[in-house]
Amino acid sequence: GIAAANYSLTNAPGIPVIHSYITEFQYLKYEITHPQVNHFSILLDQPLQRYLRFVKMLTGLDKIGIIRNKTNTIPNEMIRDYLLNLGINLEQENFEQGDNPLNKIKNLLQLSDVLLSLPDPDVYNRQTLKGILLTTYRQNKPVISYSPAHVKSGALAAIFSSPENIGNQIADLVKDLQKDNKLKPQNPYYAAEFDIKINQRVAKSLGLNFANKDQVLLKLKAEPAK
Repeated sequence: GIAAANYSLTNAPGIPVIHSYITEFQYLKYEITHPQVNHFSILLDQPLQRYLRFVKMLTGLDKIGIIRNKTNTIPNEMIRDYLLNLGINLEQENFEQGDNPLNKIKNLLQLSDVLLSLPDPDVYNRQTLKGILLTTYRQNKPVISYSPAHVKSGALAAIFSSPENIGNQIADLVKDLQKDNKLKPQNPYYAAEFDIKINQRVAKSLGLNFANKDQVLLKLKAEPAK
């Protein structure tokens, strides 16, 4: 968690530290990005390419909209790469403190066929989620999320990493550190193991038909993601 990560930055000098169960949003917003000797960060987030592959694999739609914090927008050359290699038209709406998330979503849905929600509590939180899901539902456009809880609330599907998934990744990193005490951290490590959750009721209402969860997951894991 972020509180433990920030505590260890000042109270555990000189020893290897693994920060885990934090999101990319937290990683970029707080002090973890500052250079630290032997500090490793394992994020809850999936690599963006994995999210995008999941969206297209599940829905067949290629106009995908996302909201990104203004300080962490996706470069244009990366967007062009997704179009060239994945056949995905990625639309992003920039968000900064004080913006109305629902207005941003409405603007984004004018250009997109599916909304990909990524971890950012300023955009997706208890106050905004119901309105966002209701807006997308009224426009007959699915939401793919990072949270299985959102699937229960009306999102079409989610791709996520459980505590067990993250625990396995921590164990592997500890083993690597034991083998090589000069191992230098990458900044950051994205979640390596993951699972998916699908709301079949929402899929039916949107007229979407696809293979069962296990088949989708197997196919997704067979495709590399950066």
